Amino acid sequence: MEDRESLRALVDQMPAVERQLYDDMMSLSLESAFPGRKLVVYTLRNGAPTATQILTLGSMTMTVKEGSSVELTAEDGRTLDVGMVPVRVPGKEVFLHVPQKFELRWKGRVGRGGGVNFAPHYAVLIKTWSKPHLRVDGDTCCVRLNQFREMFPDVKIGY
Repeated sequence: MEDRESLRALVDQMPAVERQLYDDMMSLSLESAFPGRKLVVYTLRNGAPTATQILTLGSMTMTVKEGSSVELTAEDGRTLDVGMVPVRVPGKEVFLHVPQKFELRWKGRVGRGGGVNFAPHYAVLIKTWSKPHLRVDGDTCCVRLNQFREMFPDVKIGY
């Protein structure tokens, strides 16, 4: 199968209502990910973010049958496995999934003590109605924590 056909086959595994919503959404973005990375899901109302929720990326697994998946933990402790088939963030109009062309890298970072720490780096796909920088009122977006802080410096959000 071509990549497009393969993606369609993955999307077709979604429940019908979720699949229709996913297909109707227009914005698909690729985001770099690693364990511990924070994502913020929010809905824009009158130019301000509301209903914010912090999601934390966790462990990654890979199986021959299911492919790659990443654990996603919400603030309330609920977890969600994000795999090759798009999954909806509960209660939000945002879908996440692992790209078909999955690339895993071990990226080094110099620690405080001078040693090098390595962590797995990969990507996740985020599907929403529009891109966050367009700031469409009523749309729900998902961005990195630092990106959220840059876009809304007056909004205090903790983790």
